[in-house]
Amino acid sequence: MGVAIEGRLVNGRVVVDDADSAKRLYGEGYGVLEGDRLILEPVEAVYLVYNGRLKVKCDGEIVECSRLLEILKQYDPQLWIKFSVYYDLRRRGRIVKPGPSRNSLLMFKGKSKPSKYIVYVVEETVMMELSNLIEWIDMASRMDKDVLLAVVDKHGDITYYEVSRIQLTRIPR
Repeated sequence: MGVAIEGRLVNGRVVVDDADSAKRLYGEGYGVLEGDRLILEPVEAVYLVYNGRLKVKCDGEIVECSRLLEILKQYDPQLWIKFSVYYDLRRRGRIVKPGPSRNSLLMFKGKSKPSKYIVYVVEETVMMELSNLIEWIDMASRMDKDVLLAVVDKHGDITYYEVSRIQLTRIPR
């Protein structure tokens, strides 16, 4: 696998300053390039640290994955469940990026193709309003995406549901 890439924690994100490393990770579907630097969202950084591909420095010291997760949860309280889904989808060979809302991910068909799904991540034990689900479906529809609902239970097991809006019509008598 080679030597882990180095990043530094800045305002809830991880910055990779080495241009070659930044371009390599970006080419693999991670982060956003800003000049020669790569900016990783929390879920991407935790995933790369977990897999030994990235070492993150905070206040000059390298932080372990569990500590990084704790630090980044201050910026995103749902990071653990989002990481669980992100990890699961990446493990299945999917290309996944952080989504347009805090509890969402985008899942792509291929590197050069637009995303097909918005994956909304929810905890099994947290009550969800039906209006939120309708709002998610409507937003995905406006973006020409299909919706997957990823429900994470207390053990970290994930169940995926494909969700869509149905139109009920009255049948004439």
